[in-house]
Amino acid sequence: MKINIMLNKKHFFQCLLISILCVLSNYANATIVTIIKPLGFIASAIAHGITSVEVIVPNYSTMHNYSLRPLDVIKIKNADFIVFIGNTAEPKYFKKIIYRFKKKILN
Repeated sequence: MKINIMLNKKHFFQCLLISILCVLSNYANATIVTIIKPLGFIASAIAHGITSVEVIVPNYSTMHNYSLRPLDVIKIKNADFIVFIGNTAEPKYFKKIIYRFKKKILN
């Protein structure tokens, strides 16, 4: 009986340790999304080695004539943190989508 209790405690603490590590690893892998590449450079320099940074507008396009794709909306929706220039620089539909998902924003 005593051996069985000890095995249950050992199993309990192993499960507890694994679940804590899983939860902590989710917080360490936050995703940052930026609208343009220069902001992506700044964000990746700050988050170097900690998390990934994704840029919405590709290099060959500008944000003024860029149309969002469904994949871009999914990136914004799944992002933990969004960096953009400000209220007057981006087109209005960028801000509407960003504010719709109520993300943490730095502008």
